[in-house]
Amino acid sequence: MADERPRYTVLSPRAITIAGVVLLVAGVGLAVLLVWAYGGGTDAERNKLDAIRTAGTLVVGAGGAGALWLAARRQRTTEISLRQKEHDQSQIDRTHRLNEQTAENNRADAVERLLTELYGKAVEQLGSDKPAVRMGGMFALERLAQTMPEQRQTIVNVLCAYLRMPPADDGTETQVRTTAQAILTKHLRPGAGALFWEDTDLDLGGARLTELDLSGCVVRHAVFRGGHLTGRTTFRQASFTDITFDEAVVADEVWFDELVVDGESSWQRTRFAGAAMFEGAVLRGRARFDRLECTGQAVFVGVDFGGDVSFDAAVFHRDTRFSRAVFRRLASFDGVGFAQQARFTGACFAGEVVFDGIRCADLRFDEVTARIDVPADATRAWPPGFELGGSCPVPQGCSGTWGPVVSGNRGGR
Repeated sequence: MADERPRYTVLSPRAITIAGVVLLVAGVGLAVLLVWAYGGGTDAERNKLDAIRTAGTLVVGAGGAGALWLAARRQRTTEISLRQKEHDQSQIDRTHRLNEQTAENNRADAVERLLTELYGKAVEQLGSDKPAVRMGGMFALERLAQTMPEQRQTIVNVLCAYLRMPPADDGTETQVRTTAQAILTKHLRPGAGALFWEDTDLDLGGARLTELDLSGCVVRHAVFRGGHLTGRTTFRQASFTDITFDEAVVADEVWFDELVVDGESSWQRTRFAGAAMFEGAVLRGRARFDRLECTGQAVFVGVDFGGDVSFDAAVFHRDTRFSRAVFRRLASFDGVGFAQQARFTGACFAGEVVFDGIRCADLRFDEVTARIDVPADATRAWPPGFELGGSCPVPQGCSGTWGPVVSGNRGGR
C-alpha cells in the first residue's frame, strides 16, 4: 500500500535567523546609501527620495507578505504534523486490534482443540467395560455441554444414543443408565437457572428406560417410539413442542398429569400395562391414540384436546374416564372397546363426533354437552341411544350455541 502521508520541507531556525539578519543589514545599508546620495535638499533629490520612499513602502509590504507566508507555512506545518500524529496513532491502534484479534483466534483455536480432545476422551470412556469409567465419561460430557452451549444438542444426542443401545448383561448397567437419565432431566427443567438447556430434542426411540422422571421438564421434540419404560414413570407438568410415543410399552403406572404439548402428539399402538393418568393435560395439536391398549385404569379427566383427536380401535381393559374433557375439534372413537365402565360425565364436544362401532360394557354419558352451530355436513355419530337436543349454557372457555346430549330412541346430530 502506497504511503499517502503528506511531504513537506522543514526550514531550520538557523536558516530563518540568517535570512532575517541579511534583510536587516541590507535595509540599514540601503538607508545610509540613500541619505548620502540624495540628502542635498534640492527639489530633484526630494522627488527621488519620494519615489524611493514609495518603493520602500512596497518593499515593506512585500516583507509583510513574506511574513504572512511564513506564518501560513508555520500553520500548515503544524496541521501536517498533527495529521501525521493522528495517522501514526491510527496505525498503532490498527496494529493493536490486529494483535488482539490474532490472540483471540489463537485462544479460541486452543480451546476448541482442548474441548475436542476432551470430548473424544469422554466418548471413548462410554465404551469402557467398567461402569465407573462409563459414568465418568457421562459427567465429563455434561461439563462440556455446560461450558459449550453450541455443543449441548450433540452431547444430548450422544447420551440418548447410549440409552438406545441394548443394555449390558452385568447388574451395574441399570445404575449407569439411570445416571444418563438423571443428567438429561437435570438440565431440562427451567427452574434450574443457568443449568437449563433450552431448545433440546430427545430421541429415545427404542430405549429401555427405568424410573424415568421428566416431571416439569421442557423439551422441544421428543421421540419414545418403540421404547420400553419400567418402574415409576412420570411426565407431570412437562412441556413438549411435539411428542411421539408410538408402539412404546409402559410396564407400570405412568403419569402425564398436566402435560402440555403445543404441537402433535401420538400414542398409536402404545401399550400401557399399568394405569395411564392424563388428568388436566393440554394437547393443543392433533392427538392420536389409535390402537392404543391400556390394561390398567385410563384417566383423561379434564383433558383439553385442542386439535383433532382419535382413539380409533383403541382397547381399554379397565375403567376409563373422560369426565370434563373438552374436545374442541374432531373426536373420533371409531371401533373403540371399553371392557368396563367408560365415563364421559360433563365432557364437551365442539366439533365433529364419531362413536361408530363402539363397544362398551357400561357407558356413562350424563351431563355431556355439544356445540349446536356446526356446519350442516359435520359428522355427529353419537353412541347408540344418544342424541343432541335442546340448549344449555355455553361451557366455560367455549363459544357458540350449545345443547345437551341426551338419551333417546334414535341417533341425532
